[in-house]
Amino acid sequence: MPTAIQKAEIIFSQRAAWHKKRSLCLQRAPLIYDLFEDFLEELNRANQNDKALVVNSFYVADDEKQREKMASEFYTLVRKEAQEYQERAMYLIDSGCQSPSIIERWIRRINDLKQKKQRYEALFRKELSETDAEFDSLQLYSQELQIRADGIRMQRVA
Repeated sequence: MPTAIQKAEIIFSQRAAWHKKRSLCLQRAPLIYDLFEDFLEELNRANQNDKALVVNSFYVADDEKQREKMASEFYTLVRKEAQEYQERAMYLIDSGCQSPSIIERWIRRINDLKQKKQRYEALFRKELSETDAEFDSLQLYSQELQIRADGIRMQRVA
């Protein structure tokens, strides 16, 4: 009986053949990305752990699906980490832990996670502000182009 990894490799090779037939009209980067994503999905399905397989990668092709997936993975990991900390805190409370050092260690971990969340939120706000500034400039250019287009139309009519 094949192992989970062998099953994933078989499915991966089958999909690779299918993608190869399909690739005549596609660019190579999306093809490789699709194959890689399919392979990871199969590994996750065959995963016997309760933890999902997470891979950090640098995407060559940029599209909405990739951005959504990356954001989703980040939030999933943070929520999972917060849930684990919550379970651990509940266990310490329910078990009546009497060790101040253990309790304080978990308080530090919870605070560290909170700071991590705040750093990402600050980064997000900064990036959003910079993007807003770029769009403000872009809007001015758009207005200028519209004025020029209207002017050209007026000259042609006259």
